[in-house]
Amino acid sequence: MNPSMPIQHVVQFLHDAADAGIDLRVDGGWSVDALLGEQTRAHADLDVVIEQRDVSRLRDWLGAHGFRDVARDDTSTWNFVLGEDAGHQIDVHVITLDEAGNGLYGPPERGVMYPAESLTGVGRIGALTVTCISPEWLVRFHTGYELQESDLHDVGLLCRRFGIEPLDEYRHLRPFRAIGDPQRCQHDAEPLGWHCIHISDSRTPCESHRAHRRCYVGFSRGSSPAP
Repeated sequence: MNPSMPIQHVVQFLHDAADAGIDLRVDGGWSVDALLGEQTRAHADLDVVIEQRDVSRLRDWLGAHGFRDVARDDTSTWNFVLGEDAGHQIDVHVITLDEAGNGLYGPPERGVMYPAESLTGVGRIGALTVTCISPEWLVRFHTGYELQESDLHDVGLLCRRFGIEPLDEYRHLRPFRAIGDPQRCQHDAEPLGWHCIHISDSRTPCESHRAHRRCYVGFSRGSSPAP
């Protein structure tokens, strides 16, 4: 079964975790959508940041609800996935807060952390207000690995909404703008290389534009003008 984390399960999980006294911050794709205030794409899992002191309680609580470790090549004590038979998965990122409020991620010698200001985001998933990663740091965290279409989608929307300048890996993206009339495609007047990016699809050819309720536009890979 392919993993999936629909919004109703995310809201229920976060609500129940709070009732159980487990403090979580939303990370990853659901953090992007929390900041945007709406779901913009499907999500295979829910990324959460948790302090080391709460990990045992989270494991016990989820274990009682049928969750168990999902085998991965990159599993560690500071990053692991818990899943259950219905295909719902929680990607757990474990931090230890230092005196400055930074979240040390893994052994100190790795030098990896969630800076204190990255842990201050506030967003909304459904009707639930959640603590999440701040938008500027979410954009920075989407670097240093092979980019997927979901990364282009997430970073593009964050940069557009919060006025953030794309980092080097995303220089092929131009600031997104909204298409005004969803019933009339305006791409004929635009340079070659534009693609529709629908809020629930990572990338869709222009020909499908008329079927979309909303559409965002950005240059595709390799088609942007020289900086």
